[in-house]
Amino acid sequence: MPLFDTGNSHLDFASIFGLIAVAFGVLLLSKFLRDLICALRGYRVNELITAKDNIAAATEQAGYLVGVLMGFLGSIVVPADAEGFVAMAEAVALAGALSIILQNVADLLSDKLIFRGIDDRSAIFDDANLAVAVGKAGVSIATGFVIRGALADGSATLLACTVWFFIAQAVMVLAALLYQV
Repeated sequence: MPLFDTGNSHLDFASIFGLIAVAFGVLLLSKFLRDLICALRGYRVNELITAKDNIAAATEQAGYLVGVLMGFLGSIVVPADAEGFVAMAEAVALAGALSIILQNVADLLSDKLIFRGIDDRSAIFDDANLAVAVGKAGVSIATGFVIRGALADGSATLLACTVWFFIAQAVMVLAALLYQV
């Protein structure tokens, strides 16, 4: 069931503002975790974007954030018996957490399968290769739509959602590999 169509509760302005704040918090958490993952690989994304004007790093980061946003905002499912702000905030946070996890898993898969033979991190962060960054951003945004579809069914189990996510990722990887031939 979509976020604001619960049928049994009324959200006031303060609750809606609170949900927006929770969603913004999820987006900030995704950026923090992404920065941490990149830092563990030896790259400081904020410094690359601001101090070194690396447009490729900014493009890839923006694609990742848009992918996370598309994934979790489209997959928020509120239980039918949920009432009030806390239940809805939990739904937003859960969808956000799943989206962040799946987006990062997809990033690792794309590194190994779609961008195989390319050191994409070095190409983006060291060489400022915009073509690779656009490719990575596109994969992240497409993954956001995959997450949106995989998590959108509120009656499906987490296992079923995860299976659909991996099936869709396999199709996306296969399509990319066929295109490369």
